[in-house]
Amino acid sequence: MRTKLRFHRLALAASLLATASVAPVASYAQQADTLGQIRASGTLKLGYFPEARPFTWHAEGGQPDGYGVALCRAIAAATKAYLRKPDLKVEFVAVTDADPLKAVQDGRVDLLCGPMQATLSRRAHVSFSIPVFAGGTGVLVRADARAALRKYLEGHPVDNQPVWRGSPHLDVLQHRNFAVVEGTASQRWLSERKTELGVNSVVTPVRSLEEGVTRVVDGQSDAFLADRSALLDLVKHDPKAHNLAVLDREFDQTAYALALRRGDEDFRLLVDRALSAVYRSGSILPLYGVYFGPASPTTREGFQRLAEPE
Repeated sequence: MRTKLRFHRLALAASLLATASVAPVASYAQQADTLGQIRASGTLKLGYFPEARPFTWHAEGGQPDGYGVALCRAIAAATKAYLRKPDLKVEFVAVTDADPLKAVQDGRVDLLCGPMQATLSRRAHVSFSIPVFAGGTGVLVRADARAALRKYLEGHPVDNQPVWRGSPHLDVLQHRNFAVVEGTASQRWLSERKTELGVNSVVTPVRSLEEGVTRVVDGQSDAFLADRSALLDLVKHDPKAHNLAVLDREFDQTAYALALRRGDEDFRLLVDRALSAVYRSGSILPLYGVYFGPASPTTREGFQRLAEPE
């Protein structure tokens, strides 16, 4: 039962990241003074999702935990230093709205710690920090998967063939089975690539993350495609996935960021400065490792690129 609940939470996290919507509001720019309000109230209000592991969730004892929560704690420390208020109260607020960005818009939270895609439609209603996570579709395979298959899926040429260009004599993707959760962006992406490659492979829709993982463990599928953050958390925490690996590549890449009130450049600057300091110092790496496992070279380089110079 606990395993099924955790898979449900992983699916919910992917859904929040990809599909959270915002109700229509006035189109004029909102004027916000978040730092002034925080100084006056003596409280910084940080929003989080109770069941969106590995980004934010209720941990033991009901305390918030997760990658986004850890980043927000660093931002809270920077806010205390900036306001010169070491006794500033930091309050984590559970956000369960169907439209979670409304909690930012109406001032119930100053910053939403659950990372999500900063789409243009969302930016019409809220503002976003610099990216905090590079998401998108990931690939889960057995640790003993054929080396040529792993190499090809990671984007490296095989037998001098260009990446993602099928040919009759290139058999890396011939007669392969790929599992993917039905109705997801990963399924749409995989269907498009299968047509583009023109290879003889089978795409098997599954109903859940748990079913996809089971197919790879049992050898029924060569690979399972799903939200990469969910796959990383799964490999790190689920005993059944001990012999599985998430490839060092994201397809259909998406940058996730933290939402704050629109029209408040001072608070946004503070948030981006705090995040940049965490990236630049390298302290992001052990933090990332707690929730996703050791950072790959690609991930480490990505954080250095995201850090904005002073």
